[in-house]
Amino acid sequence: MNRALLSAARGQTPPGIRAAMHPRWNALLCVAFRPNSAAIRPSRRLASPVPRRSLCSRGFIHGLLALTLVATAEMLEAQETLTSTPEQIVTRVGTRGAAFLALGVGARGQALGGAFGAGADDVTSLYWNTAAMSRIDGFTAGMTTARLFDELDIQHTFVGVVMPFGFTRIGISVNTLDSGEMPWQSEYWPNAGYGGEQDPTAASFSWTGTAIGLHFAQPITDRLTVGLAGKVVEEGITNATASYVGVDMSTVFRTGLYGVTIGASLTNLGTSGRFEGNLLNSRVNTSFSENQIDDFIRVMELSAATDHLELPTSFRFSVMLDLIGGADAIVSPDADQSLRLMADINDPVDAPQETALGLEYGFRGLAFVRAGKRFANEDQIDHGLMHAAAAGGGLRLPVGELGTLSVDYAYTSMEQLENIQVFSFQLQF
Repeated sequence: MNRALLSAARGQTPPGIRAAMHPRWNALLCVAFRPNSAAIRPSRRLASPVPRRSLCSRGFIHGLLALTLVATAEMLEAQETLTSTPEQIVTRVGTRGAAFLALGVGARGQALGGAFGAGADDVTSLYWNTAAMSRIDGFTAGMTTARLFDELDIQHTFVGVVMPFGFTRIGISVNTLDSGEMPWQSEYWPNAGYGGEQDPTAASFSWTGTAIGLHFAQPITDRLTVGLAGKVVEEGITNATASYVGVDMSTVFRTGLYGVTIGASLTNLGTSGRFEGNLLNSRVNTSFSENQIDDFIRVMELSAATDHLELPTSFRFSVMLDLIGGADAIVSPDADQSLRLMADINDPVDAPQETALGLEYGFRGLAFVRAGKRFANEDQIDHGLMHAAAAGGGLRLPVGELGTLSVDYAYTSMEQLENIQVFSFQLQF
């Protein structure tokens, strides 16, 4: 197959295809690939007018037919690979756009292993469960930053603001991911960034993803709250980006029985997007072909066709048990101490279902210790016990008469992917 591609690129007919060539095929291909065809639109600005006989040259037709047959074989091979068998399970992993939206935010939620959908009562509730921000009293602003996978220089940042209007809460969030600078690689500079030489004419670049959201939470009763959020998402690199529009819907219900609170959310439900930009356009020089005719077009302008990608839609069901602290706590009420057990089931459309458990202990509402575990359900790899295990703590400090300042930290073990450290800061007035 590689020999067929090489022969086609040189304008030669692969040995196994020569017998299939016939004058009638030449005539049909001349019509299918004429200069004004939508399939191939060569550049007219970079060469002289093209005689009809040039497009119907034997080398050109042979090359097109060879590429067509090779591409068909590749498609059939890929289709066979995607066939589900008991030994090889097909998943949707890696098939959605804006995958950074699936990364949890906030040191508190991360220290709990991601089991924070029902217990969120800070600014990161804008991410975990919009309805839960109804628990926030007063104007609140916060920021969380995470350095993913230790030394890879991948930065994840979340900023949120919550404003009370009577019983209603309105919030604004900005969720970003930055890959850090990367060297430009091409077929001429394949080892750039791995100890090899770099293209001196190409600047480094970074991949970024940004989601800006507007959030709304409204109590229906003294126990039931609903939330709705809209977001605009963009990801990619300069001159090659994809854009999406999505919504989140959520609810929180405080049962009043044994300190049980239930939460549910449907997130990232929205439009599809596709990558577009000047980087998807290229010019191919065909003058290296040994069958090249002098007056044939030297350069063709090509545009890469990109697929539409959907947002990473996910459904999350959450439960929080107030073991110690509240008036309806399961074990006992306590004014000085609190102990909460939280559990989440997250069912994303592009990944296996995951379960998370978290435990938070608080002393007089000033100091907190947390631990959690996310159980990754991946058939392709057997993770160790410490994979996605997390721990952390936080302080809630009064700031004069202004309000309170919260500082939180979380550490998550990712084994082969190194570790994740998260810092969060929140000011509440």
